[in-house]
Amino acid sequence: MKSVNSGARPAALPALSPEARRLILQMAAANPVWRARRIHGELKMLGIVVSERTVSRVLRTIPRPPSQTWKTFLKNHLVGFGQPTGRTKQIFGSGTRGRFNWPPKSHFRFRNRACQR
Repeated sequence: MKSVNSGARPAALPALSPEARRLILQMAAANPVWRARRIHGELKMLGIVVSERTVSRVLRTIPRPPSQTWKTFLKNHLVGFGQPTGRTKQIFGSGTRGRFNWPPKSHFRFRNRACQR
């Protein structure tokens, strides 16, 4: 038995309204760390029916600055790691090239905090 709707294309979903597109772009501009999942959830709470995939497609049109490189990340987060603290350990031969702080200052801070409990 043949289906009545055979050969017919499935109904397409309605296009995203300009108001919804504008709201997605506005939310993305106001909250730069939000991505499609979060914006989709917020729209859902407002009662706006749109798929997460559609939100991600709209967000793809926004030019974003490049993300931080590993070199920049390490430069920003390892500041002061090689500073002398008086607790240095000699490794791999002689001279100052083999010296580094061990354990780091943070090790003692956390160890002492744990001992005070």
